[in-house]
Amino acid sequence: MHTRILAAILAFSTPAWSGESPKIFPVGEGGRLFRYQDIDALLARPYTKDVPMACTGETMWAAHPPGWAFPPSTVHWYLLTANGIGFDLEFAVNNQPIVPSEEIMYPSHVRMKADQPIQIDGAKWISPDDVLMTQVTLQNASSAPVVITATATLPTGNVESKDDQFTWALDHAGSTLQCAARFSDFALDAPPADELAVFVVEGETVQRPGGAPPDKKAAASGGEVLGSNFGGQAGDHAVWSVDVTSRIENAAVSIRYAREMTGDADVAVRAPGRKRMERRPFPSTGGWGDSPGDFRMQTFRFGPIDPGLAGIEMYVMGANGNINIDAVYVHDVNVQPVAGERRARAVRAIALEPGAKKTVTLCMSASPKIEKTVAALARATSSKDALQAQIDAYAAWNLANVPSFASVDPAITKQYWHRASSVLRKNLFRIGEGNLKDWGIAEGRWGSSWYSNMISYGAGHQIREARWLRDPRYVRGIISTWCANAKPNGVFPNYIRPTEIGDGQYTDWITSTVWDAHCVHPDTAALRTWSAALSRNVDGWLITYDADNDGLLLVDSHWWTGMEWQPSFFFFNG
Repeated sequence: MHTRILAAILAFSTPAWSGESPKIFPVGEGGRLFRYQDIDALLARPYTKDVPMACTGETMWAAHPPGWAFPPSTVHWYLLTANGIGFDLEFAVNNQPIVPSEEIMYPSHVRMKADQPIQIDGAKWISPDDVLMTQVTLQNASSAPVVITATATLPTGNVESKDDQFTWALDHAGSTLQCAARFSDFALDAPPADELAVFVVEGETVQRPGGAPPDKKAAASGGEVLGSNFGGQAGDHAVWSVDVTSRIENAAVSIRYAREMTGDADVAVRAPGRKRMERRPFPSTGGWGDSPGDFRMQTFRFGPIDPGLAGIEMYVMGANGNINIDAVYVHDVNVQPVAGERRARAVRAIALEPGAKKTVTLCMSASPKIEKTVAALARATSSKDALQAQIDAYAAWNLANVPSFASVDPAITKQYWHRASSVLRKNLFRIGEGNLKDWGIAEGRWGSSWYSNMISYGAGHQIREARWLRDPRYVRGIISTWCANAKPNGVFPNYIRPTEIGDGQYTDWITSTVWDAHCVHPDTAALRTWSAALSRNVDGWLITYDADNDGLLLVDSHWWTGMEWQPSFFFFNG
């Protein structure tokens, strides 16, 4: 069997007519060289809205967290987290917010500055052991004393606190994350009184003849929406019942929705106590709810309302009016409803005399294992120079693992190191439990719910890329994860998660790239360990998708190719 699978691998990786033997490239002189490269200096660039944060932990990552810290919806643990997992940070003087005036992205961290009305110089990053960290120095450059109000917003309202330490739990991706934060000299604050005047239901209905059950969306307030073709047919409707516990003099109903389809959905809404319905268009929002920017709010004013159950009805008046409803709010017209559950706030007043300065440090960690969360937080808070420690750790990993490269063309040098840091390194992860016990690699980490999965279509590229890292545990871990999670017919699934594997497949070439990895990191024992799964993978494709035994596999869905809607597929397949 081992001979057969190695022959199958060679058939994929080496042309049968070439007569060439597989080459083994030794590590070190004559092969790869590992020399220091200051990629922070090489790849520094303005941190504009389309520039992602490059640094990540083993499982924690962020797309583009704006501001001084990590707004919850922009930070995720492995897969997109429904309401996010980070913390936001605001500074204000005399109720006037202070926002960064300059931001620079370095691969190891993001640098932030402001100069009015006070000077702020700081940085934020995600450490290799999954700690979100913000450290800023505030300086009063004016001639008068100043008091700065710092407000940190946590991703949930169910927070326990002791002194300046905060803990909470979060269910996500089949795991319960144990979260802990330390915000130096901050204390929990009561929610503003005006927010208590907002009453909300999320994804719940009393009656809904149209549509299908709720479906999950990453940026939805409660993790799911009233969707799955709701509004696809004229007459689809929903009825909500909101428990209003105090009188509102000037009340309104606000509906948070998403609609990716172009054009407007024709919708009619009956507010509490109203006989007539108000009909209006719900325009396209550009997405279905996987990103916070996919949602918009429609507000209907209706006057005073007394305590009690308030009924809200919605009817979709025409076909193709598909909309995903996230939440329905009853609130005072002067109060802006907030998506999601109430989030805890921690505040600190910082008094600075003229010329004085103060450093503020906030950090947070999360893991399914509380001991790992606590250890990571303790390490982060004990560092004398946390930012320099992060820069050094990031550079040390690159020096230890990434082969050195330089070109006479500076643009090519930048492309190489960008690929190493923001493509390869950023997407490596290790969950350590379930189906993902070993190392894995995401297809990508941005704002789409499916993109951060471990996906088979790109796995061939990823194995060939990861094999060049000096530490072989990364590429071997990725291969081991695929070999341990094949479908019953031997074909590798379209995705792997800790508690499930997908029932689809892509036209992958994982089996052939195992030999490519072996050529860089020779390990016959590892090949023997994987050979049974690789052999079953080849047989699975041939038995299932080559019924006429001509060696040409049947690919009857363009989705399998990972290049959906390609004209070439339909030219050959009708």
